[in-house]
Amino acid sequence: MIKQTKGAKRIAELDGLRASAILLVLGCHIQIFLSILPKNNLVAWFFAQTAWNGIYLFFVLSGFLIGGLCFNELQASSSIHLPPFWARRIMRTWPLYFFALGMNYFFLKHQELTPSLIHYLTFTQVFFKMNLFIESWTLCVEEHFYLLLPVILILAYRKDNPARIFWVLTVLMLSAYVYRYKYGYSLNTFGVIDSLVIGVMVAYWKKFNPSAIERLCRFPNLLLLVGLIFVYVPFLFSCLRKGIFFQRFFQGSQGIGFGLVLLSSMNPKVMIGPYLRSRFCRFIAEISYSLYLCHMFVIFVAQKWIESFRHSWIQVFIFALATFLACCAIAYCLYLLIESPWLSLRERLVPRSSKKALFPSSQVDEQVLKMDT
Repeated sequence: MIKQTKGAKRIAELDGLRASAILLVLGCHIQIFLSILPKNNLVAWFFAQTAWNGIYLFFVLSGFLIGGLCFNELQASSSIHLPPFWARRIMRTWPLYFFALGMNYFFLKHQELTPSLIHYLTFTQVFFKMNLFIESWTLCVEEHFYLLLPVILILAYRKDNPARIFWVLTVLMLSAYVYRYKYGYSLNTFGVIDSLVIGVMVAYWKKFNPSAIERLCRFPNLLLLVGLIFVYVPFLFSCLRKGIFFQRFFQGSQGIGFGLVLLSSMNPKVMIGPYLRSRFCRFIAEISYSLYLCHMFVIFVAQKWIESFRHSWIQVFIFALATFLACCAIAYCLYLLIESPWLSLRERLVPRSSKKALFPSSQVDEQVLKMDT
């Protein structure tokens, strides 16, 4: 049902969703830190007040893709080989993360680091108030997720009763609601784990009950509409952004909404299909990880120059476009110089299925060859 792009074995619609997620986050930060548009402008309101929710789309996608890898391995061997799984995740995320951390530490550090550097080195800064490399909190969440998910699935999986996994995932998802009920809106692993789990649950149904997914995806535009209602209605009504709803349920509505958007994208007939499969989205998706880690650095540099271009809206627009293009150009360079070489090295040292591998890995679905996060 999902269409793959030719040659690179990438999943076209997921490329489009990943590109959308990073474009939302990038647009949000450009508007917030550079004030490109007047605050009373509708487009400015959308990016400044709502577009940061692109991180929840990232989480849902990560859960779906990594969950799919785990389920393929569980179905093939009734277990997950943890050393190669973790080694592949490390070689995917760590090289660029530590490069970006170094860049931020040496060029943007103007005050005492909070928390200490050791927390940034161990992915625990998310549990403290951060004053450097703030966007790295999402990487912490994903690292914790990569560490724990395969262990949980191994313990829960029974070949004769795979449904146990679904109920364990349900409990894990509800735990986030319990945590937010006690501590309120939280940008840490405990507070956002439900968005990741929703992605894993979609992967579960796709693997173990594909007929149910196919029946649901017969109405892709309806799924898309309902998903967007879950995502954006809380933003439209200020009463829903205050009090109990915001503190307890707002983050959950983002995960559920984007989970439905993900389901809608599995049918090529969804109205946003041509956009999701566009070359533009494919390119942005290819560099999305690099773009996420470098864009704030570029924006902070751009802050020093923006005031010189506020003489007319045309100058401001050109400056914003130049900032976006600079982010993409730097991200593409990082992809070529850091990401791509490490991914190639990973395939030599820890291939998915090879007896000659440093850590032999069982065979998994090649459909997600280049989409694993």
